[in-house]
Amino acid sequence: MTDPDSGAVVGVDVAKRHLDVAWHGRAGVRRFANTPAGLAELVAALRPVPRLVVVEATGGYELALVRALQRGGVAVAVVNRARCAIWRGPAASSPRPMRSMPAPSRCLAR
Repeated sequence: MTDPDSGAVVGVDVAKRHLDVAWHGRAGVRRFANTPAGLAELVAALRPVPRLVVVEATGGYELALVRALQRGGVAVAVVNRARCAIWRGPAASSPRPMRSMPAPSRCLAR
């Protein structure tokens, strides 16, 4: 029997001090420290390896995470929030402000 998480998509909302991580199809968001120890803990938590981890581009705070995921054999995509359709409002003319999103990592995991 295969693990249901092996084909999952995971979304990561990146901040200077922490990473909010959501697995598609799972309730809730898990927080990891954006430190070497926190990155190692996150990579270990991503077993079995998901199909894809989608990371929000944050002006550099995501770089250590992307390197850690790549070293761990995890496929990763870095997306620009302003160009991501999941944040667009009904008119699709401008992205919604982050404060209106209850859990950006959950949106990235979709």
